[in-house]
Amino acid sequence: MYDTYRRGLIMGVWSTNVFVGSILGTLIPAIWATPNAPWGWSFITPALVLLVISLMTSLLLLPDPRAIGLESPLGVSTSTLSSPSTAGVSLRKARSGGVGYLRALLIPGVVEFSLAFFFVKMVNYVFKAWLPFYIANNEIGGRLIGGQLAGWLSSLFDVGGVVGVVGIGWITDLIGRRTLVITVLEYTTIPLLYVFHRYGGVSEASLSVLLLACGCTLQACYITISTAVTSDLGTHPSLKGSKNARAMVTGIINGTGSLGAAVGPLIAGWISDNYGWDVTFYFLMGASLLAALCMSRLAMKDTLICAQSVWNRFHTRGQQKEEVLIPLTSDPQTDEPSLLTSDPKTNEPSSLTSDPQTNEPSLLTSDPKTNEPSSLTSDPQTNEPSLLTS
Repeated sequence: MYDTYRRGLIMGVWSTNVFVGSILGTLIPAIWATPNAPWGWSFITPALVLLVISLMTSLLLLPDPRAIGLESPLGVSTSTLSSPSTAGVSLRKARSGGVGYLRALLIPGVVEFSLAFFFVKMVNYVFKAWLPFYIANNEIGGRLIGGQLAGWLSSLFDVGGVVGVVGIGWITDLIGRRTLVITVLEYTTIPLLYVFHRYGGVSEASLSVLLLACGCTLQACYITISTAVTSDLGTHPSLKGSKNARAMVTGIINGTGSLGAAVGPLIAGWISDNYGWDVTFYFLMGASLLAALCMSRLAMKDTLICAQSVWNRFHTRGQQKEEVLIPLTSDPQTDEPSLLTSDPKTNEPSSLTSDPQTNEPSLLTSDPKTNEPSSLTSDPQTNEPSLLTS
């Protein structure tokens, strides 16, 4: 098991495999995206890569941790591995602790993140589906760059995603408030989409920079919600550690997002055909705004918690004692242990010794007004500490 306080970073690093596959899936077919090229290899090559990876997974991936003597995550005994019927009964018992849809929806944040993920994944998949076509059919630097270069440039969107998910995952772990970070990032995508549409065609350099920036923001929101946030919600205290409840929460959020991924490219294609790319980008900006609004209530709560934490930190620091403690030593006159300190006003030493009258421990200091010794002892009537001075 990994440390849950590093969940954002670990999930971000693990999710980079999605972008590596997407980059290869864009670059390899782009090789044959030229006139008179055998374009059929654009489909055959990724299929061959998929076949090799599938064979490696089938041959090398163990189907069950019990096969090498590890404990099952469902708590099934290793002895049931050889008995399919017994294993099935044990698995059914382990799964009986799941939760229903209604109970999962009542977990704070599940509904908000499900709706937000619908719009986040919609915008993300519109970019993935239409970005090469958009770049190839719009002038970049005053000319059409062609399908091959458009495919290569569009892969920068996923390169930005690699940087974004790792960086944002680390930031959310550092701050401890994922909702606040994701919401701010989602609001940032709105003007960024406008800048991309207006100024992305100035030159190939501006297009490349804006593709990296859009990939960093859009992909970071998409991956962080689908991994770290769903894991956080799946471990809500009301679920009492149920792994099946975590799967239910993940299924609800990711399933709702998949609906957005399915309808988003269709809507964007219809809008671009009938109203042009300007309206299409306004549609994407509106979807990003709705996603941010869905998370705003939770983000405001995180903001208040952060503000209270900062206030408490500075308020506590202001109430700290001004005396600087020095390690415990022995008094050279009485050979008794004493805690030497330094008075910040007089810079005179003081020590914790035993009171010769009561044999009680006392903190001997000097009064800054009279320069007379004083001691901290306990009041015999209230048994509360008091400062005795001469």
